[in-house]
Amino acid sequence: MKQMLSGVLSLLFLMIVILAQAPQAFAEDQRSSITIVKYKLTEADLAENPLPIDGTKIEKAVNKEGKTFEPLSGVSYEITRVSPVNGTTQFEPVQGTDAFSKTITTDNNGQARLSDLVQGTYRVIEKAQDQIKEPMEPVILELPLPQRSGQSLNDVYLYPKSSIAGATVIDPKEITTEKGTSPERIPQTSGTIGSYSSFYVIIIFLTLMGFIGIRMLRSKKHYY
Repeated sequence: MKQMLSGVLSLLFLMIVILAQAPQAFAEDQRSSITIVKYKLTEADLAENPLPIDGTKIEKAVNKEGKTFEPLSGVSYEITRVSPVNGTTQFEPVQGTDAFSKTITTDNNGQARLSDLVQGTYRVIEKAQDQIKEPMEPVILELPLPQRSGQSLNDVYLYPKSSIAGATVIDPKEITTEKGTSPERIPQTSGTIGSYSSFYVIIIFLTLMGFIGIRMLRSKKHYY
């Protein structure tokens, strides 16, 4: 009986170790994408904050009058895998075999997509050019991108907040931004890949303990 109990406990320990490592391995194998959608925005448009900043996709982008924004082609973006610099709020390009950097350009639909990205932190830089009055601030985002729901986005949509050259100039004091939102980083909330692993471990543990209890009860009956 003791040998059987010892074997079951060893099996339980082994399963817990495997389940604890599985979510990390799954996350590393998962691939993500970044889709940049660039519109011809004026400073007045930007003041209204019409576009999402949480990485989600919208089917149609319109201004307060209900007019659909026009796409802007030929705008280039450099996407680089980065890591935080210890003791600072800065980021630097990843070096070695994990290094990655690529430049993509928006098409006639104002879109540029980069797929098959491994889990990690990426910096998106809008390249200066004649069509853009002033490039957006660099954006740092994490892939997959955590959401308030606790889930994570593998397909992230980014809508650059930069106005076109020659757009109407307005007083910066009139521009309102979402409170607490950093212009250099897409808002992040708690939630990671594999968040259900602890639940699975508990279920397996209870199942095995029930099995052990039944075996012990059956063994006791044999003594009577």
